Amino acid sequence: LLWPDLALRLVNKELDPIPLASTCHGLHALNEKGWAKGMAYRVLERSTRNRCAAWVAISNFVMESLKENGYPPDKIHLIRNGVDCVQTYPVNEHRREEIRRYLNVPPDAPLIGAAGTLRPLKDHESLLRAMPAILARHPETRLFIFGSGPSLEGLMQTIRELGIGDHAKIIGSLSTMLPQVLSTLDVLVHPSRVEAFGLVVAE
Repeated sequence: LLWPDLALRLVNKELDPIPLASTCHGLHALNEKGWAKGMAYRVLERSTRNRCAAWVAISNFVMESLKENGYPPDKIHLIRNGVDCVQTYPVNEHRREEIRRYLNVPPDAPLIGAAGTLRPLKDHESLLRAMPAILARHPETRLFIFGSGPSLEGLMQTIRELGIGDHAKIIGSLSTMLPQVLSTLDVLVHPSRVEAFGLVVAE
């Protein structure tokens, strides 16, 4: 997280000689902070960059991004995100039917899903705007978007504007139940414009 990470680096000199390692999930998030906040963070970040003993990148994309932005290559380490293979194990047919009933989805209706923080870069807006064309060919289709975030109200407005409220729903992350729901989907859509890793695709 950008600001807590920066705060720790600012006080780290009081913690010497304890080394500080920072995990980076992608600098692209700065673009969503707005011009003023993004610029302020970049200035402060550059001034405190050398206080970190190591940088951990969660993907090749993030590692290359760090290098391009002037981070010391010898301090960058690649540790990819992991997936809990037990939690994400495919569900059996009985459990699949239970989940579809829980979501109030007809047995034969195509089930589309997306999961992630509701913010502009994730681009759930484009997914919703594709639904009328999908429904024209497959009228029974249901879409569920799992997540929360600042784009929620705008996405709800899009659902109302398109008149697809009977076919498209936005609900919370479902916590530990989400991996089973993902295994129940007929189609997983990940419309994000930029991704540091794309964990939900791996899951």
